[in-house]
Amino acid sequence: MTTGPEPRLDPALRVELCREADVLPLMRFIGTEWRAGHILSRDEALLRWQYAPERLKGLRAPSPTVLLAWMGSELVGMLGLTGFEFNVAGEIFPAVWLSHWFVAPSYRRYNAALRLLDATRPLGVEVVATVGANEMASRLIQQLGFEVIPSLPRWVGVFDAGAAAELVCAANPGTGLEDAEGLCRSHVVDLRAATAPEGGFRAVCWSATAAAAWDRFWSERLAPQLVGARRDVAYLQWRYLAHPSLEYHMRFAQRETDGAVEGLTVFRIEPVRDRAIRVLRIVEFLASAAGEASLVRSLLEAARDSGAAMGDFYCSSARAAQALMRAGFARQAADAGGVVFPARLQPLEAGHYRMTTLIRLPQASRGTLPQLVEQGGLYITKSDGDQDRPN
Repeated sequence: MTTGPEPRLDPALRVELCREADVLPLMRFIGTEWRAGHILSRDEALLRWQYAPERLKGLRAPSPTVLLAWMGSELVGMLGLTGFEFNVAGEIFPAVWLSHWFVAPSYRRYNAALRLLDATRPLGVEVVATVGANEMASRLIQQLGFEVIPSLPRWVGVFDAGAAAELVCAANPGTGLEDAEGLCRSHVVDLRAATAPEGGFRAVCWSATAAAAWDRFWSERLAPQLVGARRDVAYLQWRYLAHPSLEYHMRFAQRETDGAVEGLTVFRIEPVRDRAIRVLRIVEFLASAAGEASLVRSLLEAARDSGAAMGDFYCSSARAAQALMRAGFARQAADAGGVVFPARLQPLEAGHYRMTTLIRLPQASRGTLPQLVEQGGLYITKSDGDQDRPN
């Protein structure tokens, strides 16, 4: 039996943070070695936003926070680092999301991928995570002590069964319309619930007053009971308001009597490429029991007003999704061996997308991931990492 070349180290291989002069070569590398037309090969503003050096605290990087592997003067690999702050029951840890971990095929025998990952160690981060890892990367990262959620849970709601069934048929070749409609009927959300009373709360858009009230609610009520990215106002401003490409809509649950905020939802309306169909993509839903109804109502109003066929919410916490479930959203089966709702819309792709999530928690919390997921205390959504972005 013939075996491939043995992995080996080469002193000519070096790993360094991206410099300003490396930005355009990096974009060319993505487009030629990874995939022609990839969004990061042609959208410099998005690349700089995603890897903004100020996100990685204490690094003082001059340019996008991407680790680059070089063989002599040739760029052969990359690993993107998006800095953030990780909250564990109110305690904050420096953290980084990994993305775009890639080595040119002809250089993989030089252990360049492991060299890139190992180069994150001196950065001083205590939490390292990634969302959407492929099968090969998942196996390798697990061997390094990361814990895994094999498929980030997804809740789906259908607002227009006919249009949603069209998407299901298109994304599941060989599926008949009757089967597609049956799946859609099992996830129907009644948009008339948008007129339901809100229980003393109203959904309001971003304002300085609402943002300050959210920070108080986050720090006093949510942070002490959650594990995940620190979702304070600074995070919301960077992740959603300052996004260079996508338009997000943010709603706070504000109490009418005193203006206190007890919840947040963030969503966007995504048109399906080459089809006159839209999908509501929910990327945040955090609220007290009292504030939930106003946020659900705002989402249903957005679905109705935009004509969305369906909506979805990827989140590690079933507790956070309970209000959506009461409105009619249903959890998609984790194995999803049969007919499934499409997840990738640019273009529409077939099959079930397993959004594998891996994380190395702070030392004192390691080994607790299954318990955190079961109890609903771990809050990770599709917008963590780089899974909610343009194609």
